[in-house]
Amino acid sequence: GKTAKLTPPRPRTASKKTLGSTRRATSAKKSAKRKTRKTKHSTARPTPAAAAAGKDKFIIRTSEQDPSLFQVELPARDEILVHSRICNVMDMYMKIGGVSFDFNDLVCDSEDDTTSKECHAVMSALQEIVPDIKVEGFFREYDGGERIEACILSSHSLRQFIVCYRGGTSVQSRPVRGQDKYVKLDGNASDCILHPKHPVAVMPSFRNAYFAGDLEENVFFVLNRLATNNPFCDVVMTGHSFGSAIATLGATRYASLCPHMRVACSVFGSPRVGGEDFCQFVHSLPNLRVVRVERSDDAYTCMPEGAKWRHAGHSISIVPPQAAAFSTALIGSVVGAPAASEEAETPTKVVAYKFDKGKPGPSNFLLQSVSELSRMVMPLGSLGKVAEIGSYIDEIEKAGGDKWVKEFAGLVGKGIKSGLDNEQRLVV
Repeated sequence: GKTAKLTPPRPRTASKKTLGSTRRATSAKKSAKRKTRKTKHSTARPTPAAAAAGKDKFIIRTSEQDPSLFQVELPARDEILVHSRICNVMDMYMKIGGVSFDFNDLVCDSEDDTTSKECHAVMSALQEIVPDIKVEGFFREYDGGERIEACILSSHSLRQFIVCYRGGTSVQSRPVRGQDKYVKLDGNASDCILHPKHPVAVMPSFRNAYFAGDLEENVFFVLNRLATNNPFCDVVMTGHSFGSAIATLGATRYASLCPHMRVACSVFGSPRVGGEDFCQFVHSLPNLRVVRVERSDDAYTCMPEGAKWRHAGHSISIVPPQAAAFSTALIGSVVGAPAASEEAETPTKVVAYKFDKGKPGPSNFLLQSVSELSRMVMPLGSLGKVAEIGSYIDEIEKAGGDKWVKEFAGLVGKGIKSGLDNEQRLVV
């Protein structure tokens, strides 16, 4: 008989409906991958509904282990010196301009209005710091009888909008007083919560002062107007003592509400503002850099006392010659080392600690004890002078040239090099 001709089976073709669903599924997967890549280190803020519902305290975008490049930039000495001198003018403006002086008289409404302000003594003091500086706004509110002030300045040469905060004379000289030194951090107390959108605990006295009247609303309104007209400038929040705590809260709030803006917080002699939750919230903002300049003998930088309180950001620790000599002598007496020669002059020492890692603390008992004893013994009769902004300026001016920090402590050195292009690797 005839042999049957074998033919390969005809391949089955998918229907148009099946092809359509497959393509849609593939497209959805690609879209999901793109969204995943975009949301890594995202600067998107939590939605008001989510914040109100309390689903997330904050969205992790960066952290101490994985910060953005901006967060770990160390400011130059000249930049720190500018901000400290502005704080000094804010502390002295009534002495310079008189008791009846009003900072709002220096606010320039137009370019033609600038020349009429330059002859004023306070304006001259500011222009000695930055020649092209302008006063953009000044606001004052009151909290329990204490005045809280914010002066907004701009400089095109620095490409910065600078907000300098200041408290009244009494709180500036003693930012943490009485029982506030030992106040407990209570995350459940309403007066400790920073804001309903940012439910992290902070010092109640600092929070109440910051939200006094319409201070935040007025400052942010001027900053937004300036940023619209000058889109390539950064925002800097600065302050000294009590004003430094207010500046830290202001920088945190503005950076969280305006993720497209780079916000730097440069403060001097700052007390502790919050605890662990507040620190993690600050460090989760990729557009916020917090740098605290501290004298090693300024006791207010360790207040309030207690294990739950913690500083946010990095610290630049300045050890004056007299404090360094005392600490060296104390360590020598403890470990039995020979005393140093009195003729040898100890230079000002400056050390930067990244997120306060490696900074003398409870984990290092000897250095912590020396640090605490230095604060107790050295400032006797002169604690106010040590904590004044003028003393900070003097030490910063002495730390010129190679004395100023260029790297964080513990990160200086060749490290471990291997792999492609002999790149540096750190041991964790």
